[in-house]
Amino acid sequence: MMFRPILVITLVILGLHEGNTGDLVAQCGPLSKPGWSDLGSYCVKYFPNRVPFDQAEMLCRRESSHLISIHDRVTNDAVQRLTLSKMVWIGGIKLPNCGQFIWTDGSSFDYTNWAPGQPDGRSICLQMNWKTPGTWDDTRCHDELGYVCAFKIDKGCRQY
Repeated sequence: MMFRPILVITLVILGLHEGNTGDLVAQCGPLSKPGWSDLGSYCVKYFPNRVPFDQAEMLCRRESSHLISIHDRVTNDAVQRLTLSKMVWIGGIKLPNCGQFIWTDGSSFDYTNWAPGQPDGRSICLQMNWKTPGTWDDTRCHDELGYVCAFKIDKGCRQY
């Protein structure tokens, strides 16, 4: 099953070169897509339908977003509440040659909330709410989980 991790990494790299949807200008709420919520400077939405990691990222991109990147405890806790502590994909993926994690939106990987004993190095895709609500685990990319998409907003502008 080496094909799927290579496909996932290729999709991430292509997405980083296509342009960062973090520059998308929008406002959540009635003037935006239904079901999206404000979370700091991001619009976020939880999708409970269970899909593999690469499909979740692709579906987020169809919504002009990426799987969510988490940069602080406040965001981590908000995503935990949004997902009702169900296991979900978040946008972290491990680069195979160096073992470093990156976010699919290209932002810096500057916060973690690993479950005890994680990451264990056996997998490359990142899920949240594993064993203990809010904790992270590196897991098999072909597992099927719900997912959380996010895009950056500019409070001074609106997308109609």
